[in-house]
Amino acid sequence: MQFSCRIGILLRYMDFKPLTDWFLQRKRSFPWRENITPYSVWVSEVMLQQTRADVVRNYYLAWMQKFPTLEAFASAKEEEVIKAWEGLGYYSRVKNLHKAAKIVVSLGRWPQTKEEWLDLPGVGPYTAGAVLSFAFHQKAVALDANVHRVASRLYCKEKGLDALIEAHLPDDQPYVAMEALIELGALVCKKTPLCAVCPLKLECAAFKENQIHLFPLVKKRAPITHLYRHLYCIFDGKRLFLQKGEKGKAMADLWQFPYKEVLEKSFDQIEPLENMEFLGCLDQKEHTFTRYRAFLRPLLFYGQNPHLDGEWIDIDKVKDLAFSSGHRRVLEEIVKEGQWEIFGLRKG
Repeated sequence: MQFSCRIGILLRYMDFKPLTDWFLQRKRSFPWRENITPYSVWVSEVMLQQTRADVVRNYYLAWMQKFPTLEAFASAKEEEVIKAWEGLGYYSRVKNLHKAAKIVVSLGRWPQTKEEWLDLPGVGPYTAGAVLSFAFHQKAVALDANVHRVASRLYCKEKGLDALIEAHLPDDQPYVAMEALIELGALVCKKTPLCAVCPLKLECAAFKENQIHLFPLVKKRAPITHLYRHLYCIFDGKRLFLQKGEKGKAMADLWQFPYKEVLEKSFDQIEPLENMEFLGCLDQKEHTFTRYRAFLRPLLFYGQNPHLDGEWIDIDKVKDLAFSSGHRRVLEEIVKEGQWEIFGLRKG
């Protein structure tokens, strides 16, 4: 597809000052924008991947209270780290962050170049650029989805955006312009852009050429796969029977109720468990992760010898374990105050 945007002219005359002025007046208040350190920037940027800023806010505050320094985080046990991340999803992020933190501590210094950052587990071009820009104030590009959307319209291009942005970042405080681009994509240059209030509209090639609707090119998303699962919530009077997610799977190392994959047509059918007394069902739950939507049907059983993989956990200790969000909601419904008698169960 050919466009008539005059990229050569734009390369010579792009001015980001209206953008930085707008940002300094309008930027949102977030805890990770206060008391900035390489560690705080790194943690916040990893949390913000695939997660909205309003959701991350409380997680970030709790995290920094629990792990206030890189050293405190690196020395924590993995299960403690995963528990602190519980609910944010995409748990490979925190596992890689933990591994990388240990490497940085062992080095005794912070990586100073993009290449050094990219050598760390889980660090990609965006995270490397964000830390170098916001923490070290280098002239580095952090190209996330927001910035890609802004830049594709700004230059009428889909490729080579990193180089174009870097060419136009000012030598004085380039990190302010970089963060301003991210803010602009979040607040103004959205899927349906608010061009009338955009501080860069006079610099924007797509706006000038009336081609805003063409950028960015829409990529076809992978379809959502539906999963149907029977959860076996087994209680023996004092303990719940639980298992850890298998290594290599999306919920690896998270605790969960044993479950069975079933067909949609069999979802409402209940199969007995050997040696287990069936007590009833809880309301269906839904759990969305990566490209899956799991429908969970929690089945309550009483007994002491389930022929399933797992282990018994004292009911008073399960609150300290990290669960996937779907299984966590089931657990909370089971153990909330006063519910034991309703389900025919007796605590202790």
